[in-house]
Amino acid sequence: MDYKCTIEVSPRDPEAVMKALMMDEAYDRSSTSIEREGGKVFIKISAKDITALRAAVNDYLRLLRVCESEKSFE
Repeated sequence: MDYKCTIEVSPRDPEAVMKALMMDEAYDRSSTSIEREGGKVFIKISAKDITALRAAVNDYLRLLRVCESEKSFE
């Protein structure tokens, strides 16, 4: 069974947020795609198990929090 989650954000500078979210690490149990549509950024996470999904979601939420503290969001 695959587990999926999509996080949608509307930052002031979508391009800067996309660059900040690009992670160098590759995970065996999850995969992520980051897409931009207009002023929105979509983080789509897919995982083989719920634990891997939770770990990936937490990683991206932490990175978004850093972007927020750097005034990348309105």
